[in-house]
Amino acid sequence: MKKNLLLIAAILFMASGAMAQDIYLGASIYSDDGIYSYKILKNGNVIHSQSASTDSYYMNDMVVGDNGDLYYLNHLMPEGNQLAAKLAQWTDVRKISGNDNTVVYDCPVNQGINLNALAYDNGDIYACGSYFTEEGNEYALITKNGTILYQNEEDGYSCFMNDIIVYNGDVFTCGEKAYNYAIGMGDGLRYAAVWKNGVEIANFNTSEENYNIAYDLAIYDGYIYVTGRVAVSSNKGDKTIEHSTLVWRADPTSTNQTLEPFISIDNVPCRKVITVDAGSIYYSYDEYGGNSGLRKHNLLTGTDELYCTIGCFERGNIVATNHGIYSANNSFNSYYLDGNRTNVNISDANVNRIALYYPQEYNVYDLPFEDDFETGVTHYDDWFMYEYDHGNGYYASYWERFEYEDGEIAASHRNGCEASQQADLVTPPIRIPANYSAKLGFFSNVWDVSQIGGGSVWIMENPGVPLSSLTTEEYEAISQRKIWDFEDESEFEEDYWEWIEVDIPEEYAGKTINLVFFYIGSCAHRWLVDDIEVTGEEITEVKEIAEDVELSVMPNPASDFISISGLDGIEEINIYNTLGQVVKTVIVSDGEMISVEELSSGVYMIKTEKSTQTIKFVVE
Repeated sequence: MKKNLLLIAAILFMASGAMAQDIYLGASIYSDDGIYSYKILKNGNVIHSQSASTDSYYMNDMVVGDNGDLYYLNHLMPEGNQLAAKLAQWTDVRKISGNDNTVVYDCPVNQGINLNALAYDNGDIYACGSYFTEEGNEYALITKNGTILYQNEEDGYSCFMNDIIVYNGDVFTCGEKAYNYAIGMGDGLRYAAVWKNGVEIANFNTSEENYNIAYDLAIYDGYIYVTGRVAVSSNKGDKTIEHSTLVWRADPTSTNQTLEPFISIDNVPCRKVITVDAGSIYYSYDEYGGNSGLRKHNLLTGTDELYCTIGCFERGNIVATNHGIYSANNSFNSYYLDGNRTNVNISDANVNRIALYYPQEYNVYDLPFEDDFETGVTHYDDWFMYEYDHGNGYYASYWERFEYEDGEIAASHRNGCEASQQADLVTPPIRIPANYSAKLGFFSNVWDVSQIGGGSVWIMENPGVPLSSLTTEEYEAISQRKIWDFEDESEFEEDYWEWIEVDIPEEYAGKTINLVFFYIGSCAHRWLVDDIEVTGEEITEVKEIAEDVELSVMPNPASDFISISGLDGIEEINIYNTLGQVVKTVIVSDGEMISVEELSSGVYMIKTEKSTQTIKFVVE
């Protein structure tokens, strides 16, 4: 049995964690006469070339939509007088879908706009940047689907936003604010800032002494992480000046915060990029005259180490996946995966943007199905994780892969520090032959049994489509049947792996199923599962199987009433909460309406007196 749990690194299960099928790259081209143009590549092939003659064109950022369409910022910067050129610049949002390249959102103001970063959320396109006025002032700007969402015109300050993300319906941006409108027309002193829905909620060093910039941001586990740079000089390009790489951390729900350095490396400026996977921050750094690349900071252990060495991150971005870290860092004709260079078929161009598309895949596995979550011996690309809404639109409970001290990897449920948090970890679709009896086996372990919640395994018939393609309502409406659970700490020794075997109900023979590992609990503990296997034996003798009619509940999710179909006449029905407590008992007949108006929002289970099945449903 495995012993001595020690968390080293974690990778979150993703709804679509397969190896990226489409890799989009943005590459800038600089001509001898000082004009910029760009190209966009898909899987190594050029799909768009933006030529330039007297004015420069830049591709400022790119994102991929749910259906694989590529959205990007096309920015024109004219030649000429500095202010006149800035007033004449503009940015529009374009989309590449198949062979079509179209402008989807025009420039939202008539003059001086520079949109610098894109975000895609639930079909909407957000962008941030700045715009200039004829007085030479530069103000921050956020747009949604081509319409101005927020403008920031604060007297005495110039403002520019560098990055944007959307989290639980709120728009977060980061950037810089300068005194006396200094950003656009000079290198004046400035401070780093974070905004929520256009309102400043956090800043760093407003004393007018340093040159501070917030470049990129990410949100993980309820915190905002921001990369930035501090230079003790107004001259940002002076390489002899003391610089520091900084990663700040802020609370997205608070205001008037002073950003405190969460990670700090002296004399090494950060270069604009950050990404977070489950448990680790990856950020770029650039040592003048020395090594440059990516560093990894494990949020669980506090360790900070070199992840890989790459060229200078003058521009670019990085993307964390289950298969490694993709990076574009203004390198010549190439991008990187975990520091390994991949050349692309272009000439005289610097790759500075990368975006990935994960198409929905639908793999079905035959018996025996085995998975130990180890690299090369796992199907975790096809696993699915579902997080239940725990109120206020926040999701703080999830499953993740993580690595032990001895290199072994298991699946672990992890909570934020809120009570009654729930998440499903769902196996890939598994096909049970019609003439087979099947069995589930797995190792189970509990971390901190004094804080244990309730773990269970459920079975459901696969709906015939990728689970990641379903809406919340569609997923929660799938009928599930409980086949195993534990309810208290007496069933486990702490830090001890116990082998569990569970028979798959025989009525699922001949069907394609998913097994659901469901856990509820609070912070400071985990339920861990490993070495999962589903095996089967051919039935060689005819057995008379008692018919157990499949029960179902409608509607699911529900708000006022439910009804149960499949009841055998009049039955007593018990409704349980996720702690195993009976919250309602009624006597009903098949299809009769049951009021659930008095139940609070959450997940509930139904058990009947005549059936062995347990039905899960959700109250909104």
